[in-house]
Amino acid sequence: MQTTPTTCNDLELKIKKAFSELKPEESTIAALLSKVELYSLEKLLLTKYKTWVGDRRLRYDPFTIIKSILYKELKDIKSFGSLISHLKRRPEEAKLLGYKDGTLPCQQSFSVMVNERIDDEIESIIDFMAKRIREIAKEEGKLLDIDFAEDKNLGKKCEKTIKRHVDKEGTKVIRLLREEIFPTLALPLNCKARYCKDNLLDLLAYVAYNNTFANQGYQLMRDEKEFKDNVPHARTMLGYLAKLESEEIKEMFMAAFERIYKIAKARGLLSGPVDLAIDYHDWLYYGDKTDKMVVGGEYKLGTCKRFRFVTIKIAEKYGDFTLLALPVGVFTNEREAVKTLIEYAKNKVDARYFYVDRGFYSAKFISLFDEMGIKYLMPGVKTKRVLRIMKRSSPPAVVEMKLRSNDDKYLARTKLVVKRDHEGKDVAFITNLPTLMLYTANLFRLYGKRWNIETGYRVKKHEFRPNTTSKNHKIRCFYFMFSTLLYNLWVITNAMLSQYLFGEQVEYRLITAKMFMKKFYEAFINYSP
Repeated sequence: MQTTPTTCNDLELKIKKAFSELKPEESTIAALLSKVELYSLEKLLLTKYKTWVGDRRLRYDPFTIIKSILYKELKDIKSFGSLISHLKRRPEEAKLLGYKDGTLPCQQSFSVMVNERIDDEIESIIDFMAKRIREIAKEEGKLLDIDFAEDKNLGKKCEKTIKRHVDKEGTKVIRLLREEIFPTLALPLNCKARYCKDNLLDLLAYVAYNNTFANQGYQLMRDEKEFKDNVPHARTMLGYLAKLESEEIKEMFMAAFERIYKIAKARGLLSGPVDLAIDYHDWLYYGDKTDKMVVGGEYKLGTCKRFRFVTIKIAEKYGDFTLLALPVGVFTNEREAVKTLIEYAKNKVDARYFYVDRGFYSAKFISLFDEMGIKYLMPGVKTKRVLRIMKRSSPPAVVEMKLRSNDDKYLARTKLVVKRDHEGKDVAFITNLPTLMLYTANLFRLYGKRWNIETGYRVKKHEFRPNTTSKNHKIRCFYFMFSTLLYNLWVITNAMLSQYLFGEQVEYRLITAKMFMKKFYEAFINYSP
């Protein structure tokens, strides 16, 4: 029997209301279910179960029993015996479900309820609620089933205790983030494919963890008994990646970044004004310079060729969280690409300052920054003109400048600021920040937020990015985006753990990049509800 539309609509409104009342620190399914009102089902339940009160086996509130069954469904707990054990270990969650005195039903009570009392209509109601809770949680970026440790103030605990908490809670967070993010990566598998999408992504994550090539990763993974029967060949994985169109890769990872953004925002990590950084990232290339999406640059480590990406990141103390990344080729309109990044970021966060790499020192980009109405800060490029101004200026000094593009298409006004660092050296900055602020603010401290991104890029390169010699720009693009995705997950994992275990963001990483990658693929194997 199907639920009536009226019942469904009423329940959906109740669920949405419960989500709106859920605070960022309330991360459990039990907390959500405690806010869901089921009084619209009262008439239905009273009609069906007139003898409920007289049955000693069913002495619990019917709403509490239904919430418990719904809790079991959402937590993917296999049996009622496991549910009872689970709630005994979590008395606070049992109280949220309605067991105020801490007394739980026995397995027989649940069995009587399911076998004798729940008909097709009530079962369809529970299925509908479970489905809508999952869908709404996904839309709003809420991870509901993270059971964080009750003791959140671990500042005075010994190192061994902190490590144990981090290990336990970190595994839960990583598993849930993986469950949420992997479905957004829609690889083009046909209906007769031997391996599923998760098998391909598991191999890719394993290759990234070992920072090796696809063929070597395939051989190593086959040697591990947990993966032995579900390891696609490296050629299979690379073949699927090569089939993707560039636009498909872009849309796929935009959806993944969007999902992580929603999770971070739901956790209160992106509240208030934030500083952003715009950067180029180069992946050195030793193949033919005429290969697609290969660009030129300064000679470095034996080559002047590279694949290039432009990114926009949040530069805060919990990490350089990447909002969006785009590939840049010879024929890419870089001004439009940067404009896309800025527009995307301004729609997502309350942007305060933009820290920009010196590669954007040109009238083309500075005029764009002015058009977009953003406050930017970048290091000065030591051209003859800049050196001449620095020579005749006594720091601190602010000099108005005009920049014009070679084709006279763009004209920009900016300020050259000369400051003296702690070593007594004169340093130049290019900015449009208010003049009074330029004399009083510590520009070195402000721009120092962007220097952390350089460290992040090295971590991303050495800990998260698979190696490859492929000339296919689509494989290279997927690898870069995938490493950026893993880096974001690592940043969010540490931020969430820090928030819940210490009540604030700590200055160091609770989980190292290597440990994160190890847990990332081990979490699914070792997890059992």
